[in-house]
Amino acid sequence: MLRGTVGLVVAGLASGSAASLQGADNPGWARVPIRSAALAQLGLGGEGCQVVRTLGASRANPSLMLLGADVGGVYRSLSGGAEWHPAMVGWHSRGAAGFAFDDASPGHVLGLGGNSQSNSGANGLHVSFDGAASWSFVQPVADAHSCMDGSPLAFDPLSIRRGGATEEVAAMTMTAYYSGSEGLWRSVDAGKNWTLVNPFLSTACLVVDQAGRLFASSSDEQSFGFHSCGAHYDGSTGNCTRLRPEYTTGLDLAGDGQTLFISNWAGVLVSHDHGSSFQLLAGRGLPNAGMTAIHHVAVSPVNTSYISVWWAVGPYYNTTHAVSHDGGDS
Repeated sequence: MLRGTVGLVVAGLASGSAASLQGADNPGWARVPIRSAALAQLGLGGEGCQVVRTLGASRANPSLMLLGADVGGVYRSLSGGAEWHPAMVGWHSRGAAGFAFDDASPGHVLGLGGNSQSNSGANGLHVSFDGAASWSFVQPVADAHSCMDGSPLAFDPLSIRRGGATEEVAAMTMTAYYSGSEGLWRSVDAGKNWTLVNPFLSTACLVVDQAGRLFASSSDEQSFGFHSCGAHYDGSTGNCTRLRPEYTTGLDLAGDGQTLFISNWAGVLVSHDHGSSFQLLAGRGLPNAGMTAIHHVAVSPVNTSYISVWWAVGPYYNTTHAVSHDGGDS
């Protein structure tokens, strides 16, 4: 049975490929869909990249979107999500686990590669200056474990360098952060070089507000909780301050650059005073507090009334996704 199925698939692929070539002497390549019509008729194929670990869009250029899969690499859209194509030129890792877009420079993107073989040296940080048309592998990291409930990468919006008439770009954000299993890393040259500045703050989700204050949330045993690191953190002031000691399973910053949202076992909480205090949102329709953790709170950058979360009951893959259009009341 298996042998017959494989034969049908190969035949379908072969006939599709032959039809797409312009001629027998054409040395080039023709684009082949992830799932051909022949495979669709057989009920096979179409997955393409397994688990999608990260998805993001550039605020400076909303047409630019990136998708990262656990073992399928990076896909890019230049049409606001209408079409997607691989974006793997210079990408060393097998998968992708996070992106950060520079609001000051549309082509400047950071990427975290992971899920390569252990100790292969291929996991780590990448930087692109051409909107992910190509990447440079700049910093290997041990295993590229990262937060699954936000972004492990963040730019400092107060570190923008303005270019002159001879510069290639008008402006670019110079300082960026990454949190992985080895701790918190910092770059001050637009992501080209990285320094480990805090080995304690590991596997955390990161945001930097409009005043340059770095915030981190983590469910890691070493650094669990919600942390404030202050403005322009470089590690010289020691560890960051843990403002909330409970496990935190989501962190996001609203489009105003000030309002903070976190999620945990209690539900979804919001802060209007730089994390000093949080108020629990009503969250009607969410599981009762303490039943399960509420994960990956994500807030629309243009309308804070739009919020999404997810939670799992039983196996981790038995997830429920929910959205709110009233700021988290329901």
